[in-house]
Amino acid sequence: MATRYKALIPNPKAVELEDCGHWTAWEQPNMVKEEILRFLAISS
Repeated sequence: MATRYKALIPNPKAVELEDCGHWTAWEQPNMVKEEILRFLAISS
């Protein structure tokens, strides 16, 4: 799905996390937190 999204949207803001499945926030909570904080820092 991420591959298709990136193909359709110019300059997409998408991050693909390794070793994650459908429950990313449960499987890799620290990675998710870091990416959210990075996104918020760039967006503000």
